[in-house]
Amino acid sequence: MPLVPSGPSKNSSNYQIGESVELQIESGWRLDGQRHCLLPSGLFSRLEDSCAGLVADISDDIRDAWPQINDGFLSMALASFKLFIAGEELFMALDAESWLETADVVFGEKGLSSPIEAKSIDENGGVELHYESLPFLPISLGMLAGAWTRCEGRPVKVELIDDEDKIVIRLFSRYELA
Repeated sequence: MPLVPSGPSKNSSNYQIGESVELQIESGWRLDGQRHCLLPSGLFSRLEDSCAGLVADISDDIRDAWPQINDGFLSMALASFKLFIAGEELFMALDAESWLETADVVFGEKGLSSPIEAKSIDENGGVELHYESLPFLPISLGMLAGAWTRCEGRPVKVELIDDEDKIVIRLFSRYELA
């Protein structure tokens, strides 16, 4: 299958190679007192597609803790994980039920989807989240992993099951606890 070239079509009259591209975005939106802008959702899927062929310098320990899809996917997930951790946003979930509520509030309003079901998978804070769809999967996965790490205070292991009818994300401790 041939690779799709990135950037505008060679026959595009709107954008030419070498010229800067300006996009019109909706700005001036405020949610809970914070300024936001609206970006087209296709921007993120194109970003994910363009990162698919990357080869990343990621340690084996980190690779083992994340789903093995491709390095571009993993790089985006790790970047969003680090963004969540660096943002110092609080995320508190006591059990599976509170994961449903908190994930809906923190991620649902940002367009990263809300889980439809949550299950506790171990006694060390492990949780399994079910989604109907996740339009920005690597970004959502990284943010959820960051939330779990912030909530539990230890490194996370992430598993992903992508079925036809639902997406299941499992978050649990990367290392065995005594």
